[in-house]
Amino acid sequence: MSDEATGKSGKTWRYAALALAVLPLLYWLSLGPTVVLAARHVIPEGALGNFYGPLNWVTHRVKFMNDLGGSYMELWLDMTNTPLP
Repeated sequence: MSDEATGKSGKTWRYAALALAVLPLLYWLSLGPTVVLAARHVIPEGALGNFYGPLNWVTHRVKFMNDLGGSYMELWLDMTNTPLP
């Protein structure tokens, strides 16, 4: 059977578009818990620079992202009672 007959082609396109939209958001949201783990010395702080380098590049060039990212990290640090690094 062809893709048109089963309707798989349209669904595959939607799943791919959804993944392209959701993955960058999940990448950005993972920064909060990672900062807490680094502040508690569970993971080395040097690992943050390697994995979050692209996000760091964007946040330093877009003021809105810098403000939002800082607030998000402070929220995680406050929620987990982790002292600021």
